[in-house]
Amino acid sequence: MSEPSPPSLWSVELDALPVAAPLAVDDLLLVPTGVPAVSPQHAVLHALDLADGALRWRKRFEHGLVSGLARIAGGLTLVGLTSLHLTHGTGRLVGLDEAGEVHFCWAPEADLAVQRVSGPAVAGDLACLTADARTFVVLDLRTGAERVRVDLGAEAKAPLSAPAVADGVAYVPCKGPHLFAVGLDGQVRWRFAAEGDPDVWMEKTPLVVEGRVFAVLTSGALLVLRAEDGSPVGRVG
Repeated sequence: MSEPSPPSLWSVELDALPVAAPLAVDDLLLVPTGVPAVSPQHAVLHALDLADGALRWRKRFEHGLVSGLARIAGGLTLVGLTSLHLTHGTGRLVGLDEAGEVHFCWAPEADLAVQRVSGPAVAGDLACLTADARTFVVLDLRTGAERVRVDLGAEAKAPLSAPAVADGVAYVPCKGPHLFAVGLDGQVRWRFAAEGDPDVWMEKTPLVVEGRVFAVLTSGALLVLRAEDGSPVGRVG
């Protein structure tokens, strides 16, 4: 006999499908949605009451797609934004307060403008992300200044998934059989290439636990690597 399903606390119908993982912030649930059919060039971030699902506020981003969310000190939420238009808007990172007001915005200078900005990862006063699939960027959240900008090369092909950060190192997933470990000082520590099918990707944010990096392949396999040097420890699947 099957177990009964737990009762639902509440449900909400959104204007479009979620495009990134939701984020709980105090008594709010932040849910980014994709492109509504009636307006193909904007994304919406919904702030829902955790208790009953009531809409507190919504934030519209013109010509943008929300690539990821992260919580930082001071009550702000970082929102990674990718531009959906080749000539209008650029990729950027904004910081919103609990009322949805912008308190922080990073966008590269015009000559370094990017279109694709990944979800952010946070380590203390630093945030790291990838820009246009092959550039690793570290930002100082206190000043908004770039601390590090590293070209990872054509093999990187980073997706919109956020890097994982642990002990001063970012682990960057790729739309390919590669995983990069980059220090927050900008030094590339190692690069791992999965053997076998070159069409298999490691595009999801890895998990770092007790000196081990757990990375999932699009084939369904799970790889376990040493965080120190990227050497393989095990594989499932």
